Amino acid sequence: MAGFDTQITAAGAEELLFEDLRQFAGSPPDIKLGRTLKAYVESAISAYKKIDGQPAGAMEASKVAHYVGKIVDLIETRRGLLEEANGSRRLSFVERALENFGCFAQLRFEAAQGTPGPVGVQLKDPTSYFDKRDEENARNIRWLLDAGYPGRKIIVWAHNVHICKLGFGPNFGPLMQQPGHGSMIPMGRLIANRMQNDCYAIGFTSYDGSDAWATAPSAKPIPLAPPESLEAHLHNNGRPYGFINLRGHRSWGEGISRQRIFVPAPGNSTTKSDGIFSTSNLPNTFDGIFFIDHMTPSTPIGSH
Repeated sequence: MAGFDTQITAAGAEELLFEDLRQFAGSPPDIKLGRTLKAYVESAISAYKKIDGQPAGAMEASKVAHYVGKIVDLIETRRGLLEEANGSRRLSFVERALENFGCFAQLRFEAAQGTPGPVGVQLKDPTSYFDKRDEENARNIRWLLDAGYPGRKIIVWAHNVHICKLGFGPNFGPLMQQPGHGSMIPMGRLIANRMQNDCYAIGFTSYDGSDAWATAPSAKPIPLAPPESLEAHLHNNGRPYGFINLRGHRSWGEGISRQRIFVPAPGNSTTKSDGIFSTSNLPNTFDGIFFIDHMTPSTPIGSH
């Protein structure tokens, strides 16, 4: 099991990242190189810790990127020595971690002092935030495929908005077959465009129930699916679960007037359409649909 999201949400994860970067800085036998790496790593960590939503955050975010760039430049110029000390796979992973570190510092700044968006998070620019995050996540998945575990099949678990193969209009606007300038491009589309038929995207949907962010203190109800929706048709079958293979069936669902596919994000209104995206071309959105009649949030294993 491996993470791929550039966002850091788990308690203690940042300190583990800092520890790994410090270990890397202390790995080369060249004392001068190690001293320089340590200085850059500590400067990047110090700048990152000052990103707290204050106006100075922009400067600190740029400092993180600056020092990360310095570390990457050193890796490029002293690659042979650093590969000898760490191994090529480990060094490649460190480079990926460094890029994510710089990216998340920028995302953390952009998420500060924002206004509530249509998916329930506070962002200064939802489109910019989404695109930066999903492009970096796609890079991480490509690394896992090409360098981390070459030749292996992988299962990527994420929210539907990141898995789907279509784009969104700006600020989570309508689903678009051909997203243009300023659109939101999910990592699912980036990966599917690259892997073609080697990528199978599955969307999850439900008739009713409750939902919650992984970091949320409590669950929120989701609205009942409207009578004419795909979810209502599946609910009427009387089965708790269902799966529909859409690949090779491009005209599937034409007789269904509305397919909900996305439920509102936790904390959003259950009486408004915020966070609900309907599509008239379901097979181009996903390759398959997994239906859960009554959804409940995932919970930590320890809570059981």
